[in-house]
Amino acid sequence: MAMKINYYKLAFILLFCFFLFSCAERKAKNSYKMAEELLKNNNYKEAVAKYVEVLKYDKPIPEVEDSYYKIGVIYSKYLDDPNSAIYYFEQMFTKFPKSSRIPEVKKDIAYTYLYKLNQPEKALTHLEYIEQNHKNYPQLDEVVYHKSKSLISLKKYDEAMKTVENFNTVFPNSKFNEEVDYQKGLIKFNQGRYKEAIENYNNYIQKYPNGSFKALAKFDIGVSQENLGNYKEALETFKSIGSEYPNQEALKIKIQKLEERLKKKSKAPVTRTPKSLKKSREQTKSSVKRTTKKSTKKTKSSKNSEN
Repeated sequence: MAMKINYYKLAFILLFCFFLFSCAERKAKNSYKMAEELLKNNNYKEAVAKYVEVLKYDKPIPEVEDSYYKIGVIYSKYLDDPNSAIYYFEQMFTKFPKSSRIPEVKKDIAYTYLYKLNQPEKALTHLEYIEQNHKNYPQLDEVVYHKSKSLISLKKYDEAMKTVENFNTVFPNSKFNEEVDYQKGLIKFNQGRYKEAIENYNNYIQKYPNGSFKALAKFDIGVSQENLGNYKEALETFKSIGSEYPNQEALKIKIQKLEERLKKKSKAPVTRTPKSLKKSREQTKSSVKRTTKKSTKKTKSSKNSEN
């Protein structure tokens, strides 16, 4: 009899627990639906509050996983709170390590570190993780693109060049192909390898005659020519850019300075090299000595004649 009572008690407890859990799950799912509706209507703070209610359930259901991700996205894109974004992204892949969204979350974390927190080193770690562990990720081209940007920010130019060198071959249909071709010139320019920068930028302009980065490429070509001492070419390049360049003030200053430099150069007297100056000084000294000797001889002869 006692065993029967214990059995009923256990059954009642289990039934009660099941009822509580099912109620909690139902509540979490309802909160999730409300959060989704708030997000659609751009009520971001209210949406976050509802998603947080879902997280209280703390069970491995799709709604909980998605809530972590959506909170991260909202904080990153809409509420300008990158640190909170990273916290919720990291919580998502910690609690759901086998999630199919891991590469997506890692990419979002990298993006936040790179563009919101200016921490390219940390961004690079997450991007390389995706590249090495998720080779079939559909947006791998975007990952490699952001990796190159991280390396440029870290001034690791040789590594950046290796990253973009065969990008167009590996990802022939990528939307980042144009910018990657522009980056090839930018990397050489940042290294101070101006002849190679000019060549890469000209290749970009030839390939994309109406490209989005054409004005930027031409400005850097002008700077490269100036640094190589080709002032006339640099002036012509700067003048050919026109209104496309975003910083018109900087462009005007470049043109004015080069025009002044070339005017001074044309007006400047003929200058001698250090060797020619030395030679002329020696010649002057020797001629002075000769005239001195001649004058002393004349003086002596005149004195003798007087006597």
